[in-house]
This record gives sequence, structure tokens and C-alpha cells, in this order.
Amino acid sequence: MVGNIVAAFGRRIDRLAWMTDETKAKAKAKLAVLKIGVGYPDAWRDYSSLTIVRGDAVGNAERAELVRVAAQPRQARATRRSFRMGHEPPARQCGQPAGDERDEFPGRNPPAPYFDPNRPIAMDYGAIGAVIGHEISHSFDDEGALFDASGRLSNWWTPADFQHFEAASAALVAQYGAYRPFPDLALNGKQTLGENIADVAGLAAAYDAYRLALGNEPAPSSTASPAISSSSSASRRAGAGRRASPRYASR
Repeated sequence: MVGNIVAAFGRRIDRLAWMTDETKAKAKAKLAVLKIGVGYPDAWRDYSSLTIVRGDAVGNAERAELVRVAAQPRQARATRRSFRMGHEPPARQCGQPAGDERDEFPGRNPPAPYFDPNRPIAMDYGAIGAVIGHEISHSFDDEGALFDASGRLSNWWTPADFQHFEAASAALVAQYGAYRPFPDLALNGKQTLGENIADVAGLAAAYDAYRLALGNEPAPSSTASPAISSSSSASRRAGAGRRASPRYASR
């Protein structure tokens, strides 16, 4: 599923009529280096030096934090070699930090109702697939768009392309700013722009990925139809070569 969603993003970039080939190449470069972790990290954090004292909850927390901070330089050096998650596997959070081309989905996120391998895949792509697409989209939202493939704060857009991006963002700001949950209260479209971009783009990519998973087969006519295996040849082709190894946001 992750491979299909990443592939769908690439295809959507290719189809952008307003984006120049120069900007497309750099956008695809960001996508190519994106690391996505599902469930747990490649390497576990080493707490072997931590001393746990019964009855000293505050002290245990302080000592655990000291061990974590002391390990950060080693983890930074190992970042390119293995995927390290900022959240522990039981965390009900997922996300991507700005400027860091990695997304993480800890183990507590995928279970039902977000993911169930025994139901039609359309339901999974519409649930956890939309969440995965949302987080990947943060690489290209109003903040993520300011960082290049190496994570540096750098304008990788051509002037005309970035102007188009800003105009499209302004339209989304206006759209969400017109939503009023109460007569005297409207949303702040500018303040929620990053999340709104990720919602719209992520859901669109998840749908495209679902169609990609179907291959040349038509969509099932009802949710009672059997699930299509994620190991189908279409899914394997779409996910080939992708590394499945976080903007932090609670989902």
C-alpha cells in the first residue's frame, strides 16, 4: 500500500500541466529519498544503561530522557543507514517533521478500523491509505515545499511554478476560510493550510493508489466483494524499489 501511494504521488507530479520539468525533477527527488517507517524502527533505541528504581517514577523518567538525549548524536550519524522513529511503537501518533524526509506510522495506528487485511482494499485505502497519503503530502505543503530533497531550507521551485503554487494555496485558504461551523465563527484557512493541503492531496493520492492496486481490473461493485491481494503483480510493480523502512501531528 505504501509503495502504491508513493508511486501514485510520482504519477500525479508527472501529470501536473502547470509545473515545469525542472521543478518536477526536484519534486521527484524529494519523493525518491522519502523514508517511510511502519510499525517499528529498523534499529531499537539502546536503554541497556538505564537504571530503573522501583518507586521513583520521576527519577526513572529523568534518567530515561538523559539516555535518549545522550544517544542523539549516534542516531544522527546513523540516520542515513537505518530508519529511526521519533515515536515509540505504542504511540497513537504519526507524522513528518518539517525538513526531514521521513514519515512514521507507529504500530498502534494501522489496526482496525484503519486497516484490516480481511476486508476489501478500498476500505483500507480510504482509511489508513488516506492517512499515509496525508503525511507524505506534508513534504509538499506550504512548509514542506520550502525544503529540498536533502532537507535544507532551499527554494527548489522555478519562480513561475512557485507563484502558481502560492496562488493555488491562496484559493484553498479562501475555500476553508468560508466554512462556518457556527454563524459567528469561521475557520482560519491560512492557519490550517498545511493540514488542508495534506488532506486534499493525500486523499487524492490514496484513491489513485487504490486504482493502481487494481491493475487493469475494474473496481468491485460492492464492499462485499473479496479483497484483492496486496501481493498482486500490479502492487509489486508499483512498489518496486521503494524503501519502507516524521512533521509530527496527532491523527
